[in-house]
Amino acid sequence: AMPGEMLSCIGCHESRDMAPPMKAATAFRRAPSTPEPFYGPMRGFSFAREVQPVLDAYCISCHDGSREMDANGRDKQGRYTAANRIIGTGRSPTKTFREAGIPDLRNPKKAYEAIHPFLRRNGPEGDYHLLTPLEFHANTSELFQMLEKGHHNVNLDAEAWDRLQTWADLNVPRVGTWSEARKDRIPIIERRIELAREYGGVDYNPEEIVPEAKQEITPIVAEPLPQRSEVDVQKSVVEAAAVEVSELDLGNGVAMKLVTVPAGEFSMGSNDETPVEQPVSRVQIDKPYQMGAMEVTLRQYRQFDPDYLNGVYDMHYKDQVKRGYYMNDMDFPVIRVSWQRAQAFCEWLSKQSGRTVSLPTEAQWEWACRAGTTTPLSYGDLASNFSRKANLSDVTVRQMAVRGVNPRPIQNPDPEWDFKLKDARSNDGALHLAEVGSYEPNAWGLYDMHGNVAEWTQSDYTPYPYRDSDGRNDDRAERKVVRGGSWHDRPYRATATFRLGFPKWQRVYNTGFRVVVLP
Repeated sequence: AMPGEMLSCIGCHESRDMAPPMKAATAFRRAPSTPEPFYGPMRGFSFAREVQPVLDAYCISCHDGSREMDANGRDKQGRYTAANRIIGTGRSPTKTFREAGIPDLRNPKKAYEAIHPFLRRNGPEGDYHLLTPLEFHANTSELFQMLEKGHHNVNLDAEAWDRLQTWADLNVPRVGTWSEARKDRIPIIERRIELAREYGGVDYNPEEIVPEAKQEITPIVAEPLPQRSEVDVQKSVVEAAAVEVSELDLGNGVAMKLVTVPAGEFSMGSNDETPVEQPVSRVQIDKPYQMGAMEVTLRQYRQFDPDYLNGVYDMHYKDQVKRGYYMNDMDFPVIRVSWQRAQAFCEWLSKQSGRTVSLPTEAQWEWACRAGTTTPLSYGDLASNFSRKANLSDVTVRQMAVRGVNPRPIQNPDPEWDFKLKDARSNDGALHLAEVGSYEPNAWGLYDMHGNVAEWTQSDYTPYPYRDSDGRNDDRAERKVVRGGSWHDRPYRATATFRLGFPKWQRVYNTGFRVVVLP
């Protein structure tokens, strides 16, 4: 639109045969507003100038290049780094600390290379068709999940959050101008400025680097998290019962396999993870229940919603010839289903079967996942090889990095630069989703409780201690708990206890669900 004109979106975003709306929307009923400046004048968004100050303020008190760590895995300020736990190699804490990739964040170039793999975004020639709402929202990125969960008690102010989230929303840029990226390929700036001035009423040089007001940044040292008293994680008490297997008919020859989960008592939560999983508390499962042996598949979900498809997962190749990785195998778990739609599926299946079908509560999910164990994963600790146990982020992630075409920094020879977040000790044979039941079940006959897709629960994303009776299992909160991790996660993000929370209307790229059937 030229200045002073008002145009409709019909013609591109709707059929050309559609009529304009009969009632003016709110945006049409007010005068145009001038965008609010983003912490200063108009300028290109540069990592060094916009994000590095956040790191200088909040991160470099720990990420300062020193590798000091005592024998118990605590850094020089007495904070538990958990590097040995996360990597799970069993080697010395100091060596593991280096291998964990805990970076020196003082230098913008090194800081960018260290941090950007922790953010999800579309590839340079990725699937830019109409995307699922919030497909690449900041809350799907590990960096924001980690900070939101209380990473070493770091508390960002509103401006710091704005800067990080804007960086993510702009697709994680490294430089703010063309001339910074390629000094030998500066576009015709004069003509660009002339057109912007004539047709947009904007007098602005996009290649100008706005001088920064130099100010000394004093690193903020976060207060250490309060030390939890050591909790005796007691052995699970399981009522003696043989594992029973049954089926639930979904119609059209499609059935769902169920296993019976016994009643019992266990220690729920973990004091070795983040504050969100604390404190550990003793929880009683009063009655046995049946649970889907596998995650709900696309085939099963399509009995409820016949036209539904999982869609495409983005490729990060350059010069790719297809939209991405197609995820529509009917025996894959269903993904990009909101909590609300998962609830609707449960209501439909309840009517279809005459049984009471629901999502599992957090307690039901964790109890079923543990299957009587007290280790972080039902098949062992974080050092365990998961090749035949779970579909997690493993050595196959390397296949997503194509030498010579995968985007990476200038003069950086590492073809895996974009895909660092993997545990390369295991090979589960799956690049992304796997057919349900492809890996060994836990002791109670439940498959994929760790990995493949993360799973919605009935419970609100509210603090512990967990209580069934405190209302968290009603439809009260905006965010609901997701458990179990996915093919995109390393083992420490897929333990029996690790929690994430998403808005109940959000269709998360790696999240599905399984059901519980009550007697």
